[in-house]
Amino acid sequence: MNAVHPGFVRSHFGQNNGGGTAFLMKILEALFARSVVKGADTPIYVASATELASVTGAYYADRASKPGSPESQDLAKARQIFEECAKISGIPPVTG
Repeated sequence: MNAVHPGFVRSHFGQNNGGGTAFLMKILEALFARSVVKGADTPIYVASATELASVTGAYYADRASKPGSPESQDLAKARQIFEECAKISGIPPVTG
């Protein structure tokens, strides 16, 4: 499993909020956001590229592997987040 970042996509995110937030998001999207087709490019590439079939644990943006943040490499924090999500969703805890 890999992670992908689609970039700032013209998806109308935040435009259902009231007032200034919606207005600001419309302006920012018009000036800086990429189309939804361009935003889908990296996720589709990572999911379907045969050369990535054996790659796991990587982070991709603009079709390129990028280093993750130090926080993303913190296995203790990852386990803590997983265990909390499992508890909330009713999944049995992982032992061992």
